[in-house]
Amino acid sequence: MATSIYASTPETTNSNRASRILLGPCTDQLRDVLRHRVPPANFHHVLTRNRSNLPRLTQPQKELILPRSGRYSGDYSDMDISLLYLLLRNICNISPHTKGWGNAPDVSDSSLSASIDRIREARNGVVHSSSTVLTQIEFNLLLAEIKMAVIAMDSYLGNINHYEKAVDFLLTETMDPEQDVFIQQLKKQVEEEKITKEIVTKLEKQVHEDISTINEGVERLDTRVKTLERGEERLDRGVEKLDTRVGTLERGGERLDRGVEKLDTRVETLERGGERLDRGVERLDTRVEILERGGERLDRGMKRLDRGVEKLDTRVERLDRGVERLDIEVTKSKRDIEDIRLQVIEKQSVQGKK
Repeated sequence: MATSIYASTPETTNSNRASRILLGPCTDQLRDVLRHRVPPANFHHVLTRNRSNLPRLTQPQKELILPRSGRYSGDYSDMDISLLYLLLRNICNISPHTKGWGNAPDVSDSSLSASIDRIREARNGVVHSSSTVLTQIEFNLLLAEIKMAVIAMDSYLGNINHYEKAVDFLLTETMDPEQDVFIQQLKKQVEEEKITKEIVTKLEKQVHEDISTINEGVERLDTRVKTLERGEERLDRGVEKLDTRVGTLERGGERLDRGVEKLDTRVETLERGGERLDRGVERLDTRVEILERGGERLDRGMKRLDRGVEKLDTRVERLDRGVERLDIEVTKSKRDIEDIRLQVIEKQSVQGKK
């Protein structure tokens, strides 16, 4: 019996193996990245906040994440690569790689967005191929791109090379021709993308119209540029004059340098004088300390003097009271003496009459 042209070969096995890798561990890894960036419990709120960033979704995609009633409550396991790519690109705030989202990244770029675009490029390479076979060289090149992306995203997820090991497992796993179903699933995803591309084409048409408007603005800008060029010529002439003045300033700078040298000499003289002043200040500080200690002793002496004055004032008051009493006694004695004198005179007068 003749061999059918559709029989399984190493090349068809390569194609099936690539499809299985992309639909298996690669898709699961993209789901984990989405879970890492947006936990399923927060998906509805994040989607609502970023809905305006999303391109137009296919009907199956819209029915899945934006149902007419209720909200999406899954864990992303029902999302395919096409939908996962749209969500990761548009609602997860992931910075684009150097070539920009939707383009093949640089070979040395291992950023998260570059890894996600590598998986998209690999998927498109398998799905958009007109053949169901991959030569060993084609398969090795495709596998190198896939593994670079998987290793980088494993590192991002911190899962100890989980998906790299899964890819390595599928490289040696026995392949069944019935696995062509994986390619059919990828083809279905491509059909959904065609609808999205038609929308993009309409948007590009609108962009071209906008570009025409921009071109008109560019013409007006060219006129302004010519005006600026004439201004630049005048500026050049001004620069020449400025150069002449700069030469004059440079000569003045040389004279300034010589003046600075003289100033440095004077500064050194002042510094030496400052050192002598510092030593004088130190001696003055010592004398001030001595005066402060003398002042403290003087304060203590004044306090003792104040207490002595207070005691003296008390004694003077007592003496004043004693003097007052003595004055009273003296006055009394004088009256008594006067009375006695008068009595004596009276007695003498009586005796004389006798």
